Amino acid sequence: MKGLIRICLLCCCPFIPAAAQQALWTYADENLRFEWNLTEDHATLAGKSGAVTWQGGLLPSFWIKDGRGQFRYLKARVSGAVAATGGKETVVPLDLEGAGTGTLLVERAEGGFQVSKLEINWQGEVPQIVEMYIGATPIPAGAVNVKPVWDRPFLPGWQTLGYCVPGAKAGTVQSYFRMWDFGQPDIALGNFGPSMSTPYGAAFPRPVLFTAMGNGHAWISIGAGSVPDGAMTLKIRGSRGCFQYLYREDLWGAPAAAKRTWTGLLRITMDTSAMAAFRKYYASFPVDRNKKVAPVSSVWNTWGMWRLKKFPVRPIADFMESMGSEMMVLDDPWETSQGSGQPNLVKFPRFFDDLDYIRRKNKDIGIWETVGWIKDTAAAGLGTNDLITDTNGKPCLANWNFDPSGDAYYCLDVSSPRTRAFLQERTKRVMQRLKPRLIKLDFGYGMPNPNMGAPRNPEFRGERSSWEMVRLIAEAAKSIDPQVIILY
Repeated sequence: MKGLIRICLLCCCPFIPAAAQQALWTYADENLRFEWNLTEDHATLAGKSGAVTWQGGLLPSFWIKDGRGQFRYLKARVSGAVAATGGKETVVPLDLEGAGTGTLLVERAEGGFQVSKLEINWQGEVPQIVEMYIGATPIPAGAVNVKPVWDRPFLPGWQTLGYCVPGAKAGTVQSYFRMWDFGQPDIALGNFGPSMSTPYGAAFPRPVLFTAMGNGHAWISIGAGSVPDGAMTLKIRGSRGCFQYLYREDLWGAPAAAKRTWTGLLRITMDTSAMAAFRKYYASFPVDRNKKVAPVSSVWNTWGMWRLKKFPVRPIADFMESMGSEMMVLDDPWETSQGSGQPNLVKFPRFFDDLDYIRRKNKDIGIWETVGWIKDTAAAGLGTNDLITDTNGKPCLANWNFDPSGDAYYCLDVSSPRTRAFLQERTKRVMQRLKPRLIKLDFGYGMPNPNMGAPRNPEFRGERSSWEMVRLIAEAAKSIDPQVIILY
C-alpha cells in the first residue's frame, strides 16, 4: 500500500509512510471487507469471495447559490494529512474548491463507523445551500451522452445491484429492489412523502433515515446519526444512488455565521444481509434505560368504518371486543375540524357516553391527532405568522396527496411561539378530558417540502420540523400521563 495512509476501522491503527499522499480506511471481518480511499473519495464493499457489491463516495458535496447569484457545485476533497487521534477518531481536512475549508470527524464503531461531525468554514460571503449530497460525484469528462432526468452538473455515484428501503412502495413486503427496478425515483427517507413526489406516506414507515445497498452476502447500511436539518431523500438516477438533503436556503435564507456544523451526519454499518446491517445501525444508538417500553397491545382503529362515513361507535366497540382487541383508537374525524382537539358533538352526539361504554368493556381508549395540519386557524388563535408560507407570504396548504382540487389544511410553523403553545395546550386538554392510553399522530409526512415552504427558524427546517412537533406533543401528553403511548 505504498503512498497510502492506512487506518483500519477494526483497530484504528495507523501506518503512515514517509511520502504519504492518500488515506485509506478499512473495515473487515470474516465475511466482508470495506475500503474507503478518502483522497479519491472512493469506497468499496466486498463479500468473502472478494467480489465488490457496493461502491461509491461518502464525502459531502453542495449545490449552492453564491453571493453573485450563481448556482455552483462544490465537492469536498481531502486537503491535507489525515490525522488519527486517541486511537478512535480520525480528523479529515477538507477543501471546497476555494469556497471554504472544513473537517470531517470519523469514528470507528461496532459493525462499521460514524461520520460524527462535519464542520465547514465558508470563505468570503456565506453561500445559500440549495442541496447537500452524500454520494454525489461530478460527471466524468469521458461519460457518454446519456441523460437521466436530472438538471445538475453532477450525478448520484453509489453503484450496487440491490437497494433495500423498508416499505418503499405499497407495503412493507416491497422493500428490496434490484437497481433496474426503481427507474429514476426519489424516495423520501424522513418526514416527507407526496410533497416530494415520492410514494404516498402512509404506505411507508416514516421516518427511517437510512437505506441499505448490496448483493448476495455483503450489505452496507448508510443512515443519519441525528435528525437532519434538510429534507432527506434517496435519489436514484441511471440506477446509481445518493442521499440528497434539500435546504432551499436560496428561498428561505441561510444562517449568517461563516461556520456551519453538522453533528451525527452518518452512521454506516455492514453485514451479510440488509436486515443484519439495519440491526447494527439501530444498535449503534444509545439506549435510555429510564424510558419504559409499552407492552404490545391489540389495537382496533375506527378509520376502517369512519372513512366510509359509518360513525356509530358502539357497534365498532362490540365488534372490537369480539375480536379480543385491547384498545380502540378514535381516528379522524372525531374533531370539530382537523387539528382543533375538540370533539364533534354533532357527528358524535353521545361522544363522552360512548367513551364510557368502551371503558366499561375494560378496553383502553386511543385518540388520533394531526401533527402539523390545522383547518380553523381563527378558532385556534393562529395567524399567518404561525403558519408555513410560500415565497409570496401566502400560507401553504396540504392534503394527503397534495391535490390542489382537494380539501386542504394550513400547515403549522413550529418556529412560532404561539404554534408551539397551541400544540401543547391542545394536547394537554385532550389528555385531561379524554384520558387516552395512546395518541396516534398522523400526517407528519404531509408537510410542504422546502421547495414550497419552510419554517422561519432554520433550526426547525427539514426533518426537524415534524420531529419537533412530535416532541412537543409527546412532552405535553406525558406531563399529564407519563405512561401514555405515542404512536407516530
